[in-house]
Amino acid sequence: MQKPISECIRQLRRQRGMTQTELGGEHFSKSYVSAVEREKIVPSYEALRFFAEQLDQSVDYFHQLAEQSALMQSNGVQMLPSLSLQDENDQQDESMALLGMVLEGIELPHAPFSQEISALSLETIMRLPFQKQARYCLVKGLLLQEVGNLVDAQHLLERALVLSPVKHQPAILDALGTNFALAHIYQAALSYHRRALHLLELNESDEKASSTLLLKVELHCGDDYRALDIHTKALDHYEHARQSLRSTSNMDIAGQTYMGLGYCTYASTYQNGSTKLSYQEKERQLQRAISFLLQSRTLYQVSSNRMGESKVRLLHALILLALCSLRRQLALERAGKALTTESLQCNTLLDEAEEQCRQALLSWNGTAIDTGISSTDLEVVLYTALSSLVSVYVQRAAVARLEGYSDTALRDRARAALLCQSTLDTLTNPELLHPLLQNTPVLEDVDMYRVQALPRLPDATKNRLSQNPISLAALFFAAGEMTEELGRAATTTTYASDCYMHANTCFKTSLNTERQSTFSKEYDASYLTRNYQRCITLLEERLQVAPAAVEKTYQATLDLFKDSVYQTK
Repeated sequence: MQKPISECIRQLRRQRGMTQTELGGEHFSKSYVSAVEREKIVPSYEALRFFAEQLDQSVDYFHQLAEQSALMQSNGVQMLPSLSLQDENDQQDESMALLGMVLEGIELPHAPFSQEISALSLETIMRLPFQKQARYCLVKGLLLQEVGNLVDAQHLLERALVLSPVKHQPAILDALGTNFALAHIYQAALSYHRRALHLLELNESDEKASSTLLLKVELHCGDDYRALDIHTKALDHYEHARQSLRSTSNMDIAGQTYMGLGYCTYASTYQNGSTKLSYQEKERQLQRAISFLLQSRTLYQVSSNRMGESKVRLLHALILLALCSLRRQLALERAGKALTTESLQCNTLLDEAEEQCRQALLSWNGTAIDTGISSTDLEVVLYTALSSLVSVYVQRAAVARLEGYSDTALRDRARAALLCQSTLDTLTNPELLHPLLQNTPVLEDVDMYRVQALPRLPDATKNRLSQNPISLAALFFAAGEMTEELGRAATTTTYASDCYMHANTCFKTSLNTERQSTFSKEYDASYLTRNYQRCITLLEERLQVAPAAVEKTYQATLDLFKDSVYQTK
């Protein structure tokens, strides 16, 4: 068996006559290097890369050794000495170094040490000297936070804050803010995170110790503002976090930062208040958002964060669809009420959007929803990808219809109708989801010349739908888009009227469903606002291309207005 990564790093460092401080340089503290060398933790990928450069070694070799150490840890090999609260000499308690790492903003290591602290009673901790009591309150609070016990975690973190010196308070304030964010109390979360940021800015002299923590706190402030639907403020903090990134920064945190920049740039495009952006300005904003997402996706790929990568891909697809919609609006505006117009130059964008959706689905092919891999997130990813694919086919059909390619429009409408109804059927028959995911790429054999049936939404009064409201809302809205396109392409007034009435129902159901979701930093109120805006845009287009449907359009608009005023979450 190869030597452990800890022993390898220690030997190479000593051979070169380097101290632990010199090996860590400006990026990793002495306590972190010490913990790695003593097998207290398995170093992160960023740390491995940095240490390999410092010691003139191959990153792949270090990564292989680290995986071996991680495997030993997961198989129950003790990587920390037993924690003894009866030890009178705090300086000999080796766990104190790890506790200090938490105060520097480094992630809490998962080891037997964590399990032992979790088992400690509050009475036992309260008998410790104040300094040690503060540290153990912090770590136990963080561990309780991880398992969702937010009430007890808050009490312990507040106790740690009272007992800690000022230099340690930013980390504890950040933890308290995160605790409130997990409880969806974002105004309180923001208050704590801003206090942490203020203390860090006052203590700029200790830049080495606070750089990692500063990055996390800026990111958390951005997340809080995003959850509160204040995207311009969120952008400021995400930008500050981006400026704090270093080559050794945690790749997941870097990916989150760029994803936050991408989403908030996209969301703020539609939230400029009295300042109305031109089509060209909106397109530049959306292209900028995409550039941030491309960087985020690369960072998630490097860190092997499959879920993060999938979410970025789907957000990328969403913005590409928004770009196509923007170009379609501009073309319709220029063409007036004409049913044909010049080339919209959307095909490349739609091809890319389809590819992003398919890659997101392929990355989870064979993974069941009921596995332990973030089942709620996985469900949202799968249904969002399927819904976005429906929207891609709908937009392709709309573009082809406007450009005069009737056969292409027929084919893509048929594909959209087939995929939409197949996905809707999985809501009441979940066992159909896996076969659908397997067959999604095969949508060539469709009867494009028959009249497409309107999508059948599940009856919520007869079926208790277990899917996340975000998933349901996305799918119902895609069904509305598809039905709207069927109405615009209809050759008879009766069929068109039926389509528009059914589209109104789909849009209303989607918006009502989305109002049931809990707003979070990832799915904030702007998702609902944006769906209202998309719905209004489609209704405005309907008035242009189908003036005869004006009565149904006005009724749909009135229903939306009533819902937004009288219904609350």
